[in-house]
Amino acid sequence: MRTLPDPDRRQLLRGGLGLGLTLWLGSTLSVLSGCSQPVLPGRTWLRAKDVQLLQEVAPALLVDLQPADLASFIDELEAFYLSTSAATLQQIRQIFDLLTLAPTRRWLTGHADFAQLSKAELAGVFTTMRASSSSLRVAIAGFFTQSLALTWYKRPSSWQAVGYEQPAHQPCPIAKPQGVAPA
Repeated sequence: MRTLPDPDRRQLLRGGLGLGLTLWLGSTLSVLSGCSQPVLPGRTWLRAKDVQLLQEVAPALLVDLQPADLASFIDELEAFYLSTSAATLQQIRQIFDLLTLAPTRRWLTGHADFAQLSKAELAGVFTTMRASSSSLRVAIAGFFTQSLALTWYKRPSSWQAVGYEQPAHQPCPIAKPQGVAPA
């Protein structure tokens, strides 16, 4: 008696083959496209394409960001990324790889080139990504929105934009140790 192949098994094998080819193609494209390029001179961790992406995205997501503040803001953002764990830093690198490679950027956002979009259109792209049914799109949009906002509003110069008044500095009184007689 001959048994028929299990259709679920065939589908699993096809899916595995498709996923394997996708991963292989993605890794090959990243090498060929320059995603594995070295760190930008003068930077600790960010590459040239990462800085270019941040220069396009940051002004769209942070309304109060002035062009004169962009370079120092990217410095602070890089320091923030470097303050995370090694595993988180690796995931951040993967997110940058996805958004700096045109085919994956088009797949994730619907746009191959962010430079052609206005600030409002680019902000709309991230709003659409946050409302997506794809958890990957939601995670990437959330990462960019939150990391940029955390770094921006950590700056004392940005506090006024949200109505925060810095508390007056009050020195902490030095307590004398108990049980020690003055000399």
